[in-house]
Amino acid sequence: MNKRGKNKYFSHYDFFPKNRRGSHVEVIVSFIIFVTFVLFIFSVIEPSISTQKDKKNMFDSIELKIIEEISSNMTTITVNFGSGGSGCIDLEDLNIGKRIVVKDDLGRGVSSSADDNSLQINGESAETFFKIYYSEEFDELAGSGCSPTSYDLGLTKTSKYIFQKKVIELISRDYETLKTEFNIPEGVEFGYGIILSNGTTIETNQERLPTNVYIRETPIEYVDLDGNILEGYLKIKIW
Repeated sequence: MNKRGKNKYFSHYDFFPKNRRGSHVEVIVSFIIFVTFVLFIFSVIEPSISTQKDKKNMFDSIELKIIEEISSNMTTITVNFGSGGSGCIDLEDLNIGKRIVVKDDLGRGVSSSADDNSLQINGESAETFFKIYYSEEFDELAGSGCSPTSYDLGLTKTSKYIFQKKVIELISRDYETLKTEFNIPEGVEFGYGIILSNGTTIETNQERLPTNVYIRETPIEYVDLDGNILEGYLKIKIW
């Protein structure tokens, strides 16, 4: 056999890697590791997503119930005196009761009084435009009387607002009773309040809160104790 011919015959193993079986095992092991990793990630993420969803649902439920408790209707009536007032203006037959706040066109409170059938506005003689706010959440005006003046009633609108007064009343409610009324599940605690337009926070006082407290602050419009419509935040805490 010449030198060229001595390698004429080859073993079939020479055409394939000798570690082919090992390569298959490595692929299978790698796949198992990958699937295990994916399952691990899913086991971590899924409870987190579920927790976030449960937390959002809890916030939504509590927020809805609190807003129902602290909201009330308020009717706004505009009135215009074409030739100017006379110092005391008597608006007859308004039929809106005595729980009234009156403001001028700059939003300043105007001294007023009311009886069963009429409203007396003690404005300056130069003032010609007023806004009358009526709500069951306002204090009643005392009665008085003055000479009638001609006037034109403008837009009358009734809307629902959050009232600072009702927030304060809700904070004074018994916590356990409120928790039952709100259907708060066992093991869940909550707190609530309002952040006023000046940054002051009025809220329930829970002592020794845990570190994992979740807080939601929702922008709102509210009526303050003087009848002003202001912007603030409804604050809710759960833990």
